[in-house]
Amino acid sequence: MNSPQSGNYDDAITSAYQPQGLSKADIQKEEAKIYASAARGGSDGQVAVDQFEANLGIPGAKERLQQAQATDTAKTWAGDDPVKKEFASVMLRNNPAVFIPGNEDDLRKSYQNFIDRNTNTQNELKDTSASGTAKYLRQRREQQQQSDFMYGSD
Repeated sequence: MNSPQSGNYDDAITSAYQPQGLSKADIQKEEAKIYASAARGGSDGQVAVDQFEANLGIPGAKERLQQAQATDTAKTWAGDDPVKKEFASVMLRNNPAVFIPGNEDDLRKSYQNFIDRNTNTQNELKDTSASGTAKYLRQRREQQQQSDFMYGSD
């Protein structure tokens, strides 16, 4: 349930909860209840625990919660579209904030840029391929002409 992000996780829990009069054991019991309740309700228990910890100001909990929310939003947004899934995967690694509610304009612009870059790359590859094929055919034709000149054609 508690996934230590650093070696000082227990210290962070202790210092964060002490001002509220909660012991580490009390916090862990509450986290277990929250996790179980969320799981019974069909939700992600770890997200619920992260929400609880974020509300109490535990270092790193807010970031974990935002990452989980961004991942859920990205999955919903991408659906079954393989291009959107690829975009979501890249953006979750590089800029997960575009999937946070309120950043719809950034998401739209980023996705359009992604599509434009991929289209340009595809077109460049096609141009390179067509150019290479044309060069190969010219060389073959020149070789054939030289062969015909030297040996005659049938």
